[in-house]
Amino acid sequence: MKHTNTGTISKWIDDKGFGFITPESGASEVFFHVSAFKNNTRPTLGLKVTFIPERDKQGRNRASRVRPLTSSPGNKHTSPAVNAFFTSALYLFIVASLAVLKIIPYMLLWLYLSASLFSYIIYAWDKSAARKNQRRMPEVTLHLVAVAGGWPGALFAQQHLRHKSKKQEFRTVFWLTVILNIGALTYLLTPFGNWLLNDINLFLAQLVQL
Repeated sequence: MKHTNTGTISKWIDDKGFGFITPESGASEVFFHVSAFKNNTRPTLGLKVTFIPERDKQGRNRASRVRPLTSSPGNKHTSPAVNAFFTSALYLFIVASLAVLKIIPYMLLWLYLSASLFSYIIYAWDKSAARKNQRRMPEVTLHLVAVAGGWPGALFAQQHLRHKSKKQEFRTVFWLTVILNIGALTYLLTPFGNWLLNDINLFLAQLVQL
């Protein structure tokens, strides 16, 4: 009968889909593949898990039926993808509320929604290209779409797809695009930017009449 052990994910290489578990018993690290991880989320470094030790066809130690140890206090945290989803959804809800209250034109809401969807798609495409060693999406394109209103979709894509979520230089520029975008929207809502918002509304009204 196979016994269930407990341990902590001490190494995890997300792009390659494998890592190592350090058993609580003090035994040597045990290899595991993402296919052995029985959960809806991706494995993360430091996650406490249960697993069944076994040997592969070459006689090497590996872990199967790897599951998060949900009863452990160290595992009581929200998934980064869930946090990103609610952050993005909250911001889009605020934009939608401003549009419903006619503080901003609906066109800005559609811009945010379409740009966010487009951001998720190009992140998924770039992730696939990286795995297949194909031509990648330029990072400047990802940032331009983010600053144009697609940052909510980009934020969710980074955590949900586990893509561009660890590269510090990219993350720094990304958050600058978020600040620029939010700053621009905030400026439109101030008395100083209200004239520009009125011009945008007038332009859209004339555009609809054409």
